[in-house]
Amino acid sequence: MSRRKQYAGDCASTGLVHLPTPPKIPLQSLEDVRREAARVYREARAGRIETAEASRLSYMLQGICKMIEATSIEVRITALEAQTKHIECAGNFEDVELIANHASAD
Repeated sequence: MSRRKQYAGDCASTGLVHLPTPPKIPLQSLEDVRREAARVYREARAGRIETAEASRLSYMLQGICKMIEATSIEVRITALEAQTKHIECAGNFEDVELIANHASAD
């Protein structure tokens, strides 16, 4: 017996329904996730998906939003820290130069 027929038989006995894999949906930005959340909402309102499934998907989308936000904050903090470190280094060189000039003037 082929795997497909065996899987179909297993699904029939357990009551599970095999759904086709959905197309890949871009979820790289908050706007992408917002669009997908709106799509899930519309499909639930239209009765094309059950509200429990819509709730599950919405919860996962919220998690993706949090990860995108955290990544964005991490990138911004890293850039600020690098900029601050550069300014501190430049400031230290200026201080050393001022001290050297002041000492040579005495």
